[in-house]
Amino acid sequence: MAKNKTAFVCNECGQDFPRWQGQCSACTEWNTITEVRLGSIKSAGSSVSGYAGAVGGGSK
Repeated sequence: MAKNKTAFVCNECGQDFPRWQGQCSACTEWNTITEVRLGSIKSAGSSVSGYAGAVGGGSK
């Protein structure tokens, strides 16, 4: 299953953060951080099928 990847970016200086915060720690401006959707990423287990030791059927 795909998981949406997001980042939080300051509109004033462009600094990015892993989660939202009220004040940008780079430029010290308040309420300038917005959420940006970067797309989706696949989880590691989505391309693997079968069980450990199975022959064939895995990702190619």
